[in-house]
This record gives sequence, structure tokens and C-alpha cells, in this order.
Amino acid sequence: MDDHEIQSTVESILGPGVKVVDCEKKSCVREEEVLLINGVPIPLEGPDGVAIREAMITGQVPPCDLLNQILVKAGILRAPVRLETSLSVKSSIVTKEEVTVARGGKVVDERSRETKENNYYASSTSEIWEPVGIIHRPRNIKPFDSSDDSRPNSNASSDQGYTTSSNHVLRERGGASTAGCPICEDNDPECARRCLGGLTGLGGKKVPGVRITTSAVS
Repeated sequence: MDDHEIQSTVESILGPGVKVVDCEKKSCVREEEVLLINGVPIPLEGPDGVAIREAMITGQVPPCDLLNQILVKAGILRAPVRLETSLSVKSSIVTKEEVTVARGGKVVDERSRETKENNYYASSTSEIWEPVGIIHRPRNIKPFDSSDDSRPNSNASSDQGYTTSSNHVLRERGGASTAGCPICEDNDPECARRCLGGLTGLGGKKVPGVRITTSAVS
């Protein structure tokens, strides 16, 4: 803003005929480096942003792991996608030389030369990126134990389909009954044969509390 613009601005606010004694101008410049990926602006911040910026300035493709982190933070990389990266860097270097010859404070000769150097670099890559996820590892499976205590969610009982009555006779849930041993209270039918056979061989001796009966067990 030059002096004329300052004067016209002050007069538009305070009226004509105002004299400007002093004027102070302030300017604020804010720079932000943003990388556009699929139209989504991603600010280049932190060490990753610095590394990507330096790679692009030098005409190199940024490392894939850095771009991967930026895509994840921006919420773009959520599914397997094919990433095509194209990089084009154009730089111009202008060199200007001025030569002035003066004699007695008066310029007698003046020459200038300007050279311009244009550099252009282009590269492209194509690859498929997988989203970053959590690797689920299998839990340690406890070795199988035949006891019921090792089955926290098991409702199975140890009778295997049988219920025990007070007279020590196993009754199958289907209605059929299986005779147990009345002597040692064992559920094995063969035990009844052995125990009753042993009592028969006692030679007629009576055992208190035991009644000998003859029965056929099939």
C-alpha cells in the first residue's frame, strides 16, 4: 500500500482533508505445507512431514512407510487400495550478472547478462497397500482333562446316562435296570458275581448283616 492508498483509505473513514502524520503497517505471513492425496489435504507435520518434504524437494519418491503412516492418520487407508504415486518436480534457476563501468562518477558503460536453467524430474510408482491391522494370535489351549473340573462350561455329569438309587441299583434313564453289587456297593455287575460266589464258599458261615440269595445274573 503506497501513500496515496493510505491517504484515500483514511479519508474514506474520517472524511476528506485529513492529514496523515504517521502510518504503521504490519504484515503477517503464514506458511503451511500441505500434501494433496486424492483431493484430501494432509499437512506435512513432524519428522515424517519433514522427510517427505525433503524427498520431494530433491526429486525423489518419499518412502512408502512414511506415506503409509500419513494415510492411516488421515483415515484414507482403511482397505486394500492400489496406490499410484506420480511425482513431478520443476525447478528454475535464474542467474543475473550486471557490469557497470563508471568514470569520474559518471556511468560510461553498463552491461547485464541473465541465464535461466530449467530442471524437470518425473517419476511414478504403482503398488497395492494393505491397511494396518492387529494381528490376532491364538490363545494357549489348556490340555484336555477328563475330569469335570476342567470343563468350565460343561453340564455333563459323570453318571453317563445312569442315576443311582438308595438300594445301590443303577437305573438307566431308558427304564431298564442294571443290578449292582449289594456287598461292596460297586456298580460293576461282575463284582456281584464275585462277591456272592465268595459268600457261597464260606461253608455255610453266616455273616452278620448279609443275606445270601441265589439269583441268575445275565
